[in-house]
Amino acid sequence: TRSPRTYNTCTKKGVLMPKLATTLTDNQIRHAKPKDKEYSLSHGQGLSLRVRTNGTKEWVLRYNRPFTGVRTAIKLGNYPDLTIINAQVERTNCLNLLANNIDPLDARKAKDREKQASKANTLKLTAAKWFNVKKTKITETNKTIYKLIHKYSSKRFYNHNL
Repeated sequence: TRSPRTYNTCTKKGVLMPKLATTLTDNQIRHAKPKDKEYSLSHGQGLSLRVRTNGTKEWVLRYNRPFTGVRTAIKLGNYPDLTIINAQVERTNCLNLLANNIDPLDARKAKDREKQASKANTLKLTAAKWFNVKKTKITETNKTIYKLIHKYSSKRFYNHNL
């Protein structure tokens, strides 16, 4: 027999029907208190709010990975920073990626790698690399060029991606 928590009996036909998930309200989330063990409050379509023992509330999306079918979770953000509506938008974005057989976790990692690569291509770092190459043949001209780059490039332009 099925657990009464997850199934309700339909009174007309006597058929076991799954409970419909009710969406969380802001009031329910604000009043969710930490307990001895962490617990989750379901919002629907894989989105849930995890309440940790230290009181941190974080949005988590549970999904099946596209090719392996392994059940996994991705953290979308913390509650006060990420509102219910923004969490729903993030869930929709992740579900759209999954519909195209793209793992949201892999997409996030690729985006982070791309961001790190773009940070490594600034005028400051490029000038430092150039100067390290030219160190073996240090001339006054090389030193002057390096000092001019430091002196005349504004801070905004100096750290800007090339």
